[in-house]
Amino acid sequence: AFTAILTALMGASISARHVWIQHLPKDEVPACGPGLAYMFQYFPLTDTLKMMLSGTGDCAQVDWVLLGLSMPAWVLSAFLGLALLGALILKRASH
Repeated sequence: AFTAILTALMGASISARHVWIQHLPKDEVPACGPGLAYMFQYFPLTDTLKMMLSGTGDCAQVDWVLLGLSMPAWVLSAFLGLALLGALILKRASH
């Protein structure tokens, strides 16, 4: 359960950053970078991961919405729910 909580919180932090990038004003969105396939082909894995996590202008575009929330917002909700579930399991196990 503890590992599940840590994993869920890491996923939540990445999706929270994506939600934050989507809500930036257009003039503050980071510049667009090369595509993911290009980065994997021409950059070392560590550099590619760093560029992926720093975000590009592509991340600010909302392509899909359900009930007013974008996909990263739904993913953030799911990760937070999984972290809460893990916390409840830990709490029950300690009693």
